[in-house]
Amino acid sequence: MEQWTVKEMAACVGIRADTLRYYEKNKIIVPDRLENGYRVYNAQHLLELKFILVMKYARFSLSEIKLMMEWLRNEPSASCNTASKDLLALKAAEIKQTITHYTKIAALLEELPQIDEVQDFSTIQQDVNSFVEHIFSDIRKDEL
Repeated sequence: MEQWTVKEMAACVGIRADTLRYYEKNKIIVPDRLENGYRVYNAQHLLELKFILVMKYARFSLSEIKLMMEWLRNEPSASCNTASKDLLALKAAEIKQTITHYTKIAALLEELPQIDEVQDFSTIQQDVNSFVEHIFSDIRKDEL
């Protein structure tokens, strides 16, 4: 079975070794220990770390990720299944809302006049202000 050190595992997934140690300190990932106390990671840890990074990219908080990792490590139960289902549904809704906001932002960015060498920012300031107000109110409305 292949094993990696902290530095090797961190390099595999493109994070700093300190970040991996932080995840361990907070029990988000639990590496194996050799007799000399050194941390070692295996293929299962690599999959767990990839899962953690995907969830982090999906805007899960570290406490939410820790909770999910605990659920994945423990035996399934009805309460665990319900809680994980609720959390995943909530995060899916948040991601969909974020996608909607980003889609609107992208469309509005395409509508803004482009600044060229002759025209400076002050000539499109009103359009930019309108753009910001529109997106800001849209985001705030969805957060309430």
